[in-house]
Amino acid sequence: MSLLSAKNISKSFSGVRVLNSISMDIEEAEVRALVGENGAGKSTLVKIIAGVLGADEGELSIGGATVHWRTPREALRGGVSVIYQELDLIPNLDGLSNIFLGYERYRTVRGVLDKREMMTVARNTLDSLEVDIDLRTPVQKLPIAEQQILAICKSLIHDARLLLMDEPSASLSGGELAHLYKLIRTLKKKGITVVYISHRLEEIFEIADSVTVLRDGT
Repeated sequence: MSLLSAKNISKSFSGVRVLNSISMDIEEAEVRALVGENGAGKSTLVKIIAGVLGADEGELSIGGATVHWRTPREALRGGVSVIYQELDLIPNLDGLSNIFLGYERYRTVRGVLDKREMMTVARNTLDSLEVDIDLRTPVQKLPIAEQQILAICKSLIHDARLLLMDEPSASLSGGELAHLYKLIRTLKKKGITVVYISHRLEEIFEIADSVTVLRDGT
């Protein structure tokens, strides 16, 4: 059974069809590259999978169950998360606060934060990724590579089974790229499925198990 199954997904904006009956199946713990020129429909397809947009036609299934996300929060509860190229982190907040932003954990009904539990959960998640980041440092002072890891960690604490990564290598270079590839392999070993949007053919052959190519929404 596929983890993600998209059947005949179509989407139009102002009468212009940007996705034309897209179908694809992605297995559990698979790294699928999603490639195509700008305007091919990659971002629109990802937004539909992540609950940002609704499809005009077609059906989406996660783990064999048909889903109809109305919001990204619903998709996250269903195990689907997006790591956007422009990371959704608050620069002046520390790493721990960013990871639990909107999903804080409390010790009392009066709203006292349980920072000890939050730190333990975050540390355990980082350890599972074989990385070490100072979670008390403001995000704006961390390298982009570490900020990406925090975004991934934020997804994993919600038990994400499917990570959609939108050109994560665009701002990285050299050793940071190698670390990203290692991180993706670690996610695969943990049984997490990754959809990897990229324009760089060399990295597709480096990390992807399979490739879906979009052209003009097809």
